[in-house]
Amino acid sequence: MHVYIAHPAFTETQTEFKKRFIAGLKEHIGRLKHCEPITIVDPFQYAPNMEGSVEHKIALSKQIKETCLKLLDQCNLLIALVDDNDTGTAFEAGYAHHNNIPIVLVSQDTCDTANAMLLGSAHARFDNVLDETQLSQLASLVEWHYLHLQGPRLIPETE
Repeated sequence: MHVYIAHPAFTETQTEFKKRFIAGLKEHIGRLKHCEPITIVDPFQYAPNMEGSVEHKIALSKQIKETCLKLLDQCNLLIALVDDNDTGTAFEAGYAHHNNIPIVLVSQDTCDTANAMLLGSAHARFDNVLDETQLSQLASLVEWHYLHLQGPRLIPETE
């Protein structure tokens, strides 16, 4: 299972939050019983940050869009960081919604201030997402999606 993390990472603060969030999520997923085959996909590993150079951004915009959409097509779940009202994150969430990829909203503070369409498309929301309890619950939700995709063969039999 692949989990796409839609997020802005154009400033030092955004990049630092992304690193802390992804590291925390991976740690919590690693603690779960059925989550070994879960891969976290960070689009910034495949498409560089071009926001600092208008010329490069324009020249590579179609390539970046295609790269991100291909990554999304291979994902089973989208986690969208809604802080900072990033239009790229909203675009990715809209694409995921159109393609029936479940969307989970996360925020450093509260998801309540997100765009109404994002809120209306979300299957779940997690505020204060760096909180250990929230990360644990988010990891459990990721595990649930994985088990749901796998069907009954991974669910332990009851005696």
